[in-house]
Amino acid sequence: MNLFRKIKKVFSTLFIVFGIFRSENGLLGGVCSGISERFNFRVGLVRLIFFLSLFFTFGTSILLYLLAVILIPKKSYNQNNFKNKNQDYVDVNSREL
Repeated sequence: MNLFRKIKKVFSTLFIVFGIFRSENGLLGGVCSGISERFNFRVGLVRLIFFLSLFFTFGTSILLYLLAVILIPKKSYNQNNFKNKNQDYVDVNSREL
């Protein structure tokens, strides 16, 4: 059990660094909504890709989705408003300097 907590902490930290969170507005676990928010895709497109992957991966994507629900942290209020409250925030994805 202790090993699982360490693994979850490592993956959660990685997802936080890359800015990937589960959305609170999602249908099931918020994974597709969170991915669509992070990469500025339409939610319907991400859900369609996931749905089609069910057929091509013979259900393996269901296990990956469940792992994502467990490992990806949920977006909290503080993380949602980080850009507005912190003046020293630098968007690493921005091309403008």
